[in-house]
Amino acid sequence: MKKIIFLIFIILNGCDPSWPEGPYSPCQNIAFILTSDFREGSFSTIEINNLITYKDLGLQQIHSDALVKDSPFDSNLYIINRQGRDNIQLINPYNNWQTEKEISTGQNSNPIDLVFTSSSRFYVARYNRSFLWEINLLTEEKISEIDLSPWANQANSGQNKNIPHMQSLYLDGNKYLFIALQRLQDNWHPSSYSSVLVFKTKDHSFIKEIKLEWYESGNLIRPTNPYTNLKFVSRDIWQPNPADNHDHLLVSCTGEFGNFQQLDGGIIAIDIQDQNCEPGFIIKEEEIQMEIIDFTVKSASNIYAVTSKLEGDQFISKLINYNPISKNFTILKENKENLGQLVSLEIHSSGKLFLADQKITLPGIWVYDTNNNDQLLNQNPINVGLPPSNIIFYE
Repeated sequence: MKKIIFLIFIILNGCDPSWPEGPYSPCQNIAFILTSDFREGSFSTIEINNLITYKDLGLQQIHSDALVKDSPFDSNLYIINRQGRDNIQLINPYNNWQTEKEISTGQNSNPIDLVFTSSSRFYVARYNRSFLWEINLLTEEKISEIDLSPWANQANSGQNKNIPHMQSLYLDGNKYLFIALQRLQDNWHPSSYSSVLVFKTKDHSFIKEIKLEWYESGNLIRPTNPYTNLKFVSRDIWQPNPADNHDHLLVSCTGEFGNFQQLDGGIIAIDIQDQNCEPGFIIKEEEIQMEIIDFTVKSASNIYAVTSKLEGDQFISKLINYNPISKNFTILKENKENLGQLVSLEIHSSGKLFLADQKITLPGIWVYDTNNNDQLLNQNPINVGLPPSNIIFYE
């Protein structure tokens, strides 16, 4: 109902009639881009149809390390301001993209993801803490906290003692909350295994710990360090072999990462219905000789991934289109020589893929037409002000 009211408002008055001077960003059919130079943060928008851009709408409004989420219950955007600001910031596109409230997640909690269970309640994953919080959006107060310390790496005794490193959340049918845990050691290397908890929101009970593991030729395979969001993939788009006609959650497990990089992980699948880890990698780091830091699934034969590889003391970053059936891939974009990483991507229902490029010399957004042989639609990266970091579509 709320979105319908806003739609009527747009038709009658335009997105933002109070804006003193044009042009101003529309509030429909846009890509919302978080930007950062690691000192300050901002956001910009790009019209999806014509790629018209509105830069720096949020200068000095958001943290330099932030993520963005939306809600199925309202038309606001929710900025997850990470460590150093530690709050959830509500941005209203229909009020000049202004901040309407900021809700603390606790000092040094380092929030990293959130999901809404109603128009007034959400869960927030706090990377530096052992308790998952449930918050009332209206009162801005914590309703409950859920202790995840029993699932932390129990060998830790230092700063990571009792910290499970909750990384990503997914809510299935407003009933089961899937919580990805990295379970890192005190030295920030992976521990013996990582897992996904299944939590029942109705009575706050834990149903299962899904260990990310399977046996292969008699050997126990344990992908660690789930790094990306848990990404929902419907049964119509992707199926394991043999097919089970279930929906799945896909996640990239990077294992040893960054300066300690090893090709020891890849993209795996969690069966939502059976609540288990499917055996085998969908994309294996060893096969592509790269780590997968973000990805999006278009079809059973098209997975677009942003990758990273350490060669000597330099990081190389690539955008690839991988075919899980043939195991072949094509390289669409490559950054070399520590000039800046490709960091995130999202694919729109129109088939346009938006890629965030933090290249030092010329940062911006690249747009590919995945319905037309991955044709690049812009000759130069779209300037969005500060280097882009995170993308979401707002329609």
